[in-house]
Amino acid sequence: MVGLPVPFTALFYCMSGGMPRDLLRMARAAVSYVTYVSPQQAHTLADVAVSLVNRELDRVANAAGGPAEPTELAQFFRADVIAEHGGLGGLGRVIHEQAGTTGDRARMGATLANRAYHLDTVLRFFTTDLDRDRITRASAPAFSGSFSALARAHREIGTADTLARSTLRRFREAWSLPLPPAIPPV
Repeated sequence: MVGLPVPFTALFYCMSGGMPRDLLRMARAAVSYVTYVSPQQAHTLADVAVSLVNRELDRVANAAGGPAEPTELAQFFRADVIAEHGGLGGLGRVIHEQAGTTGDRARMGATLANRAYHLDTVLRFFTTDLDRDRITRASAPAFSGSFSALARAHREIGTADTLARSTLRRFREAWSLPLPPAIPPV
């Protein structure tokens, strides 16, 4: 994205999975937040990350589709439930517990837990502490803690959840972030 600082472009890339249409959607959402929601103040990378994550949480919590029982797991993405469980990392564990280990509910649980862990990773990584050295390291596609890896994890969620969890674990390990549990067999 021409003219944007690298950290913001990387944030949009990781939140969109690198998919062009979603990348544009993320950039527009950020511009909307900065321009219309709170135009009178300066916005840090962390502020914009929180705004985009909250937008995604709202989108997931209000998504419709599929059988009622598995999709009711999406209701865990409400702010009060997230806070009750100590944030998005805790939410991922609770979703797995509630989803069980077999059938459609377990598959939906794996997808939603991965979404929670991905968003938690975004919030933990895209902070005001993201300096030039970390950006340079994360820009190397072969590095397990790269922007490419975090974007790939986003794309894997819902289609290859075991792989997505593994990618998230490697990314978080590369940056010494708390590891989510390995995905239970589904």
